[in-house]
Order: sequence, then C-alpha cells, then structure tokens
Amino acid sequence: MIDMKRTLLLIGLLALCGLAFGLSLHLNVDPAGATGATRGAETAPLLDPGVPALNYLPVRVLLPFGEKVLNVSVNLDEPLLHDDRAELDFVRAQQKISQPHPDTTQPDPAIWSVDAAWPSQDFSYLGVQSMRGYQIAVINVYPFKYNPVKKHLLASTQVQIEIETTFDEATARASANFFAQPGAILTYRIWCSIRMPLPVT
Repeated sequence: MIDMKRTLLLIGLLALCGLAFGLSLHLNVDPAGATGATRGAETAPLLDPGVPALNYLPVRVLLPFGEKVLNVSVNLDEPLLHDDRAELDFVRAQQKISQPHPDTTQPDPAIWSVDAAWPSQDFSYLGVQSMRGYQIAVINVYPFKYNPVKKHLLASTQVQIEIETTFDEATARASANFFAQPGAILTYRIWCSIRMPLPVT
C-alpha cells in the first residue's frame, strides 16, 4: 500500500513537470536613468548608430531547472513626460581603437523626422542563453521614449514582466548532464519536481 502511494506521488510529480509554469516580475525604474552615463546603474545605452541617445533596461532572468520559455510579455505603466525640452544627441557608430577613421554617422531620418515617441516597441525578447548549465532569458525593456520633433522625453516607472514556461526534457537533460558529478548524480526527472522561481539577475 505504501509503495502504491509512493508510485502515485511520483507519477503526480512527473505530470506536474509537463504543465506550464509562470514567472511574474515587477520592476521599478528610475526616470533619471533615461540618458547619460550608466556606470553602476541599472540601465544601459542603446548602441545602434543614428538612433536617439537613450538608455534601456536590460533584464536577465534565471529560469527554473528544465524549463523552456513559451511566451514573454511586458507591460509598462502609462509613460509620463519627464522633460519637455530634451535635446538628445544621436548615437555614433562605434570605431575600432586601432583603426580610427572619420565619423560619418547621421541621424536616422525614419526616427528623427517623425512626430512620434521612439522606440515604438516596449521590449525585445532575445532568447535564452546557457551559462554553466543555467538557462537565462534575455529581455531588453524600453521604458524611455523620445519624440524628436516635440523634443519630449517620456518615462515609464513601473514594469511588469510575465514569462510562461514549460518543462522540456531536452533542456533538463542538458543541464543535468552539465551538473552531474560521479557519486552525486541527480537526474532531470527528479530535478523537474523542484519548480521554484529564481530571482532576476
């Protein structure tokens, strides 16, 4: 009877591994990080040549063991006018220090001549990176917007990120094999029952 209960419990745990799992993250953004130096700050500068010199919010999320991302959604609160006379420069093309040459970068007319807030999208999901057996979802969030015609700098201060995942045997097997040590092997079928959300890194 006890063995039957253990078997049913194990079956139940394995069944749960196939269900979708959701991570929910709430982030606060400092409007002061919209532009300028970012050393030691949570924001980073956009590097595409010709675009407004805005910062964005890089988010890296450590996924639960064996989970594969199904969907990512990001919701920003209503952007507020942070500066109504913002004179932003445009990003210059990066140069090799060993091979300097005259800078010919020009503002992107598709952005600078349009009376609209840029960037139009709120986020970019860049996929999952694997590092030492850990799976890390890479998301760039754009809480800061710039209207180059009106010279308005807008900022959203609240970010809600939802990540839907599901258990994937191939992902779990790859991670389990990475961590496997002689005499101390935990298989991916055991690990899949440990489904605790991990913090943003």
